[in-house]
Amino acid sequence: MSRRRQDARERGLCTRCCKAKPAEGRAVCAPCKAATMRWTQRNREKNRGTKSRYALVAHERAGDVALEHDFHIAAGQHYQDALGAATPVSDDHHRIAQKLIWALFLGGNSDTARALCDRLLASYLATPGNGAKAVDIMLQLPRHLFADSRTTEALPILAQAIELSDRLGERGRWVLANLEMHGYCMQLGRYNEAASFLDAVGDLGKDSSETVRIFYYKRRAEESVLRGEAVKTFRYFEKILPLVEESNNVYRTVAIWTDYALFALFLGDMDRAKSHSERALLIARQHHFIWYLPLLCLKYARILRFLGQASSAHGYLLEALSFDARTSRFDYALAEFGIPLALQMGDDVTLQKCANPAILTRTFQSGVIESIGPVAAAFAQLAHARGDSKEAERLLHQAVKAVVPGRDWELPLEIARHGAETDVPAARTLLECRTVLPNSAVARACLQLFDAYIAQRKGNHSAVNAHANSAVKGFEALRWHLYAEEARSLLPGFTQTVPVTGTHLLPFADLEAGLTLREQQVAGFALRGMSNRAIAAELSITENTVEKHMTAIMTRLGIRSRHQLASAIEGAPTLLDHR
Repeated sequence: MSRRRQDARERGLCTRCCKAKPAEGRAVCAPCKAATMRWTQRNREKNRGTKSRYALVAHERAGDVALEHDFHIAAGQHYQDALGAATPVSDDHHRIAQKLIWALFLGGNSDTARALCDRLLASYLATPGNGAKAVDIMLQLPRHLFADSRTTEALPILAQAIELSDRLGERGRWVLANLEMHGYCMQLGRYNEAASFLDAVGDLGKDSSETVRIFYYKRRAEESVLRGEAVKTFRYFEKILPLVEESNNVYRTVAIWTDYALFALFLGDMDRAKSHSERALLIARQHHFIWYLPLLCLKYARILRFLGQASSAHGYLLEALSFDARTSRFDYALAEFGIPLALQMGDDVTLQKCANPAILTRTFQSGVIESIGPVAAAFAQLAHARGDSKEAERLLHQAVKAVVPGRDWELPLEIARHGAETDVPAARTLLECRTVLPNSAVARACLQLFDAYIAQRKGNHSAVNAHANSAVKGFEALRWHLYAEEARSLLPGFTQTVPVTGTHLLPFADLEAGLTLREQQVAGFALRGMSNRAIAAELSITENTVEKHMTAIMTRLGIRSRHQLASAIEGAPTLLDHR
């Protein structure tokens, strides 16, 4: 103690200020004691804030790392801890809440994600000055609604986002809201209404953000696809790709390449569709996107099946099943692409995995308009293959009442083949609405095939030949060999070049004379049960080359899958020695 305070204590004064007389039994006066308590409280709050800030930063960074490695549950837990350390309605709270919503959604916990969106939206709307944050939540919420509810529920939310962002003068958010509304109207088949939202945006200025420009060019590309304008479509994607690469967002890069492949498929540019889908798969494999790879495998299998490469598509279907994915999007795609392919290949084991009745029930309950038609058509095709035509008609009738005119052609064609006659007019309307668009080659070819099926059911052979020939020309121009083969099967004198079932038994000597040494090596490794990727690594060739060799081998043997390879060759084990 200093000499000054010691003197104050001897005189009975406060040892802090050395002036006032303290209460009996105390060393400091009341004002000094109050000041000390306030100083202590301020230090405690400061230390508490420092600890909270440290916890927020630490948990947020841990969540980012977990999300980057696809550990969605762990990422959600870290984000929840970070959210608890953040001040409510602050910028930190808003940022972390958006990350938490995305982690919950990717982890399959969409109900919790939607509930959090609703709570945040109510909080932001009730707090003055947080309108921009409310718009952000409004733009994020429809993605979860679309994932597991009816698409039309997203429209009022987006309309509110457009109105609020316009009132606040938030130009960037207003543009994003209009672009999102355009996308949902396109999904619903409201093409004129969708065009009005895109026209309202007009041309973007140079001050627009990277995200806004990516979405804008993507929407423009979608409109160009509908109009069959391939040059414009690919030009917009050429503008998107540099922006995506600069953003260093690998997930967005994969998604853009996947969309690029899908649009090329609709435009009949099958080389571009296949190469871009392969690129998306390669990037996803390099970054270990385990949660996204199964869906990409199914989409690539779909393109291969359109090209008539069913055996290669079957391999990717098996690979997608090996991931044991548990998301709604994967289930819908598995039923849509897997059931027809498994039926075509005669693979009953894979068919059982793809045709889970729970998927069909969940599809109708969810109300996802884009999925109802294709999934119902796949299950109806399965029911008809099993001889249950009444069940097939029931599913098709239920589906045609739930869907709207859009990109779906599987449902109308399945109704033309096996549906009830009362559903034919509604099914034809689903295709006719697309033919009014310029350069709608896909819709016109599908409509010709549709009319060929109807004419066949009525026994009008001349009309069957006319419509089937037109459909063959249309699908061959698009290089959709799968549908061209279906249309050709309606023509008289058609013989299937490669049988779906049955094998030709060949002795090894004949096989050796008919195949090259490399094809013998590929067949030998295939008999060992090795995948195309493993064979490519073993022989130091590309996976695409292995697929070509397998196609040549299967064409030579008259089989449709590698599962039939061993039974098709006499002395097949001797192939194992040819390396």
